[in-house]
Amino acid sequence: MEILTKIFEVVTNKISLPVAILVAILLFNPLNIIYKFELEDFVSSNKSILWIIFLFAIILYLYEKSIKLLKLIHEKISKKYLASKSLKIITKNLDGLSDLEKAWIYYCLRENIRTIIATSINSIAVSLEGKGIISRPYGQYNILNTPFTIGNNVWKYLKKNKDIYCSDKKLNDITYNSYVDKIVKNARSVVGE
Repeated sequence: MEILTKIFEVVTNKISLPVAILVAILLFNPLNIIYKFELEDFVSSNKSILWIIFLFAIILYLYEKSIKLLKLIHEKISKKYLASKSLKIITKNLDGLSDLEKAWIYYCLRENIRTIIATSINSIAVSLEGKGIISRPYGQYNILNTPFTIGNNVWKYLKKNKDIYCSDKKLNDITYNSYVDKIVKNARSVVGE
């Protein structure tokens, strides 16, 4: 079965268009080619077969191109669906943050930074990571200096909705600023955008 599939792919990808062009040349006879090569008897006696071959080759070619187009459309729709689904999960997770987690987000938005370096066991960072808000990079890093970065989709969403997560009311809130101070003290350093 795999051999037949591969043969069909080769025929549709590489052979169908050249065959269609060759048969079209024989059928429509531009520049009197069939007379130059003395093919008029062959073409006239096999005209119905040539038409069938021509139509079949065109159908195979169009089939292959439409399959590629449908795959491309499916991929784009899937990406948009997954992005919207992940955005729904992100917004749900952002709505359920604790005060310390909100303060982390608030601090990042206020200072316009995506990455805070903290210990790898920082409870706020680990909680935000579990909710898909921030992530650690792959590879090696120091346990005491682990970069935690807000994901691209989350960052875009937060920047669009900055007024919700970084309001002036929170700037004047003493408890909120004390949470932010805790985060800054726990964090080793901060990396800009």
